[in-house]
Amino acid sequence: MQKFLLFLNKYAVPFNSFFIAFWLYMIYTNYVNNGPDGTVKSYIIPVLFIIICLLNISAALKKKKKN
Repeated sequence: MQKFLLFLNKYAVPFNSFFIAFWLYMIYTNYVNNGPDGTVKSYIIPVLFIIICLLNISAALKKKKKN
């Protein structure tokens, strides 16, 4: 478990950056496939995950700055 936590602490920023790009791609493909008339529900989950990733990045940067 300790090795896993060290891995997450070390690579938190690139890992979360990748997932932000992934969720932005999902929003883009949803917009292309459904057009601007797509439902709002299909955009809520990716936006929430993007916000969570941004919070994780900020927490990881604060943790690195503290150490």
